[in-house]
Amino acid sequence: MNKLSTSLFAAAMIAIPSLAAANDFSTMTRVQYVQECVQSNPHMNLYESTNKCSCVIDEIAKEYNQVEFDDAAASYKYRNMVADRGRTVRQNSREAVSKFEKVLLTSYETCKMRPNNGPQ
Repeated sequence: MNKLSTSLFAAAMIAIPSLAAANDFSTMTRVQYVQECVQSNPHMNLYESTNKCSCVIDEIAKEYNQVEFDDAAASYKYRNMVADRGRTVRQNSREAVSKFEKVLLTSYETCKMRPNNGPQ
């Protein structure tokens, strides 16, 4: 029995870091996303929008690490910027924006939100 306990403990210690790495968004990133999402969904009450927006950022965190999310979210946010700066963003981030849009859509569906809501 002692060997079994030791084996289970060792397996748990190996698994824990991988769980943390899969969801490494900072608290600030999560809070900022939820606040922006709540503001862009005024048709929902505060409780509903907070829960659904928290769900969305949790789903997004399954697909991106912190740096990837920051890059993809910035590209998505500035994809319609005009002039030279906008062209640079669009040329360098088409694939990232496309993936981010798919992840957002899937996250909205999973969290029972209407697509095209949330921080832009």
